[in-house]
Amino acid sequence: MREKIIEVLSEKYRRSGEMTYVIANIIGFRGNAAPVRRELERMTRDGLVERAPDNTYARQIKWRLKQAAAKEGAQECLQHGLN
Repeated sequence: MREKIIEVLSEKYRRSGEMTYVIANIIGFRGNAAPVRRELERMTRDGLVERAPDNTYARQIKWRLKQAAAKEGAQECLQHGLN
């Protein structure tokens, strides 16, 4: 599930972040965002994602890749693309 979440959040038009329920719907947990939220919280502890600062809702969480993690992911993609 972690790889799918990273893939969703690293898409060009989602780099500013996405709500938990949207991520859940995209990766196949339609109507059940709880396991996705728990994984996102674990990913926060691991330093991969963060809550987006422009989150305007009280009960819906907007997530984005941490900037350092996003740069590492981009570099890794470039390396794999060149090989």
